[in-house]
Amino acid sequence: MTAEKPEYYAQPVPGVLSVSANVRVIPSYPLVRQLNPMDKTGEPVPCPVKLNYIVSPQARSAGKIHGKSFEAVSNTALRLETPVGPFSRLSLLLDWNAANPVLTVNKAFHRLAKVTIGNVHSVGWLVRDLSNLALLANNYALLHTAAFKHKNKVILIFGLSNTGKTTTVFSQVKDHGAEFYGDDLVVTDGSKLYACPFTGANINPQDGPGLKYKIEQTLRRGLPFFENFAGTLSYSISDALGADNIAAPAAVTDIIIMRKAEQAKSEVIEAEHAAQLMLASNRTEFTFASSPLFSAAEYFETGLNTDAVMKNESVLLQQLAEQAVCHYACGDVHDLGNLVREILAHPD
Repeated sequence: MTAEKPEYYAQPVPGVLSVSANVRVIPSYPLVRQLNPMDKTGEPVPCPVKLNYIVSPQARSAGKIHGKSFEAVSNTALRLETPVGPFSRLSLLLDWNAANPVLTVNKAFHRLAKVTIGNVHSVGWLVRDLSNLALLANNYALLHTAAFKHKNKVILIFGLSNTGKTTTVFSQVKDHGAEFYGDDLVVTDGSKLYACPFTGANINPQDGPGLKYKIEQTLRRGLPFFENFAGTLSYSISDALGADNIAAPAAVTDIIIMRKAEQAKSEVIEAEHAAQLMLASNRTEFTFASSPLFSAAEYFETGLNTDAVMKNESVLLQQLAEQAVCHYACGDVHDLGNLVREILAHPD
């Protein structure tokens, strides 16, 4: 779709997902905060899913537009444009290929990437959801979860915001010698977990490095929409916990479904029930099913089928739940810690 060549590269999910771009930072893309200059030798480990992000004037159409506009460009590609004043516009090209999707945007879209205007979602969210769609089309799924490995236990923790996922993973790695897969995003193939080691470390401001991080994190937690205007957080979970502590792919042994509540309780539940709750957790975070861009890609018959990938997501989560012991828990972060210790005390 474009003559622009990528200059930067990263593997947000090592061995599974690679991202190439002609810019070093994809604003607000949560899977990797900064890409590295591309090595001419190619991929260190070939990945089944390769995503390209390109900033290029070729994203913009030559004709006039009057309001938001969708246009089929080829059998696999479409253009989305929205005017910004009389002389500028946000322009985006999506070329869908399940193994190698390409998202091309103009400079205006890239610069305004953090601001949602109408139904044009920010670049970081679009690239994340495009990553998830491509992963699902290749029998992987991005999960809104936290996970770590301790000896022969691989524990997956589902919970909405502020349920203690990050605190638990950090405690297990720093204090108990565990290895981490992630504290907010993890990938699975329905059996094994794969680490997302370059997501931003959303930790207590006082635990971060340097005064700048402390100030930014305090503002990020206290001011609505601060992410729309602040710089991309570069401090990753690997920076916080150490790259040597990234867990290798392994099969899940235990799944915890955590809900905040005043009264603490826990019980083992059936796999089908757990899979339903895991899917609901994903729906609170991932928006590809309701995105106008991806719906338009279906309308123009580019080959993208969100219904099919959503069904695949359900299958993968069901497979994941069936192989593990599924725990349903209520309480606070301390109750979650107690349940984790109880699980680890029975190594099987």
